Amino acid sequence: MAALAVAGVLGGGGTEVLFALALVGWMRYARVIRAETLSTAASDNVALGRLSGVSSMRVAIDHLLTPVGPAIIVVMTKHLARAILPISGLGFLGFGASPPQPEWGAILLEARSYIFSALAYALLPGLPIIISALAFNLSGDLLRDRVGLAEQK
Repeated sequence: MAALAVAGVLGGGGTEVLFALALVGWMRYARVIRAETLSTAASDNVALGRLSGVSSMRVAIDHLLTPVGPAIIVVMTKHLARAILPISGLGFLGFGASPPQPEWGAILLEARSYIFSALAYALLPGLPIIISALAFNLSGDLLRDRVGLAEQK
């Protein structure tokens, strides 16, 4: 809902929709990065890096940022799965990309009048929306299991 309000204030367009979703969804990334950084900072690797005489920048890159990377990738794939539906929904409502640019929500909007006479017009853009959201969600679950992270909500 907040993305719809931001997209409505900014006007329609692909860039505005992505900006609205980023403005609404950045907190998830900040929370995960903070939690992973705090748990990694308390580990023995960081203490050993500091005791070995390495610069603070090297300790931050090697011992803090490197372990946070997989968590960011997992959250990004899960967030991408959650972003496909609002992007398509905003495109369906007319806040998406401009008409010369193809966009699943805009294609669904055009197919709405043909839904009873030609169901394939609605299924052809609708199925890729569902399949891509499901694929990103499952790949996020697979990455989370491979990396060994706790459940990301």
